[in-house]
Amino acid sequence: GISLGATYESNAVCRDGSAPLVVKDEVHDYTPSGRPGGRAPHVEDRFGASVLDQFGASFVAFVDDSQPAQDQMDRIRSEVPLHVVSMSGDAWRDVYGVSRSGLVVVRPDGYVAYRAATSTDPVGDTTVALAATVLGEA
Repeated sequence: GISLGATYESNAVCRDGSAPLVVKDEVHDYTPSGRPGGRAPHVEDRFGASVLDQFGASFVAFVDDSQPAQDQMDRIRSEVPLHVVSMSGDAWRDVYGVSRSGLVVVRPDGYVAYRAATSTDPVGDTTVALAATVLGEA
């Protein structure tokens, strides 16, 4: 709860309209979630390594390898330097709350900055806001 379940509402993340997670005991309970403002949860990438090992050097975008949401990635990448990780399987999508066409952007500190559950989420209008938010210009 206290360490991994820490979340924040601030201008450093693009909120996606999802409700904050509710846990019975905030000190001891932890529910993995890809909700912006929370710690990015552990899942394995397509090679079996923890995605947590990807954080630190730059922003990281997780996209499904079956539908990489390329239009969204191109728009976002034009504003924010990203390392793109192609993911496979249902586990990461279930934990992060996205469909095959969705994507998640994680900050270098391991907090989720942005989540588009599907490729039809309004990314075009929010790309500039995303860039300003994750780069600290909001």
